[in-house]
Amino acid sequence: MQIKKNAVVVAEYELWDDENVLIDSVVEGDTIDFILGMDYFPEKIEEALIGKKAGDVVEISVEAKDGFGEIDEDLILEASKKDFEDFDSLEIGTEFELDTEDGVLEGIITAIEDDKVIGDCNHPLAGINLKFRFKIVDVREATEEELEHGHVHGEGCCGHDHDEE
Repeated sequence: MQIKKNAVVVAEYELWDDENVLIDSVVEGDTIDFILGMDYFPEKIEEALIGKKAGDVVEISVEAKDGFGEIDEDLILEASKKDFEDFDSLEIGTEFELDTEDGVLEGIITAIEDDKVIGDCNHPLAGINLKFRFKIVDVREATEEELEHGHVHGEGCCGHDHDEE
């Protein structure tokens, strides 16, 4: 079967920045499983996988704007340390969630200066030109349940209660 929208793709993959620094990899018998068209990867990446089949190797390079976007300065926030008083530890690298009128923003603390905390809510790969390499292991039709939930179900299912959705 060829990869198409709503197909389950099972693949090994590697991800590098444009200086050939390995950022992430899932290889050597381990796989990532995702439904094409559910925004698991940026659109340009998913488009490049359409029509491929098990056994194919696909290499894709994308500029930051076509990957996880450019850095949005409006998503770099400054807050008071008081806003983080409920945190067990306050240090660079601490992840946080911020409720906004548009939904929840996730971020990471990038600096602590006196009584101020600087947090970055951009995607961790924003602003980086990327190179992906996929080895397609399997392609199959997604089940109706997988399409409803927006993710692949496998052995042992997916770790959440389907009756409550």
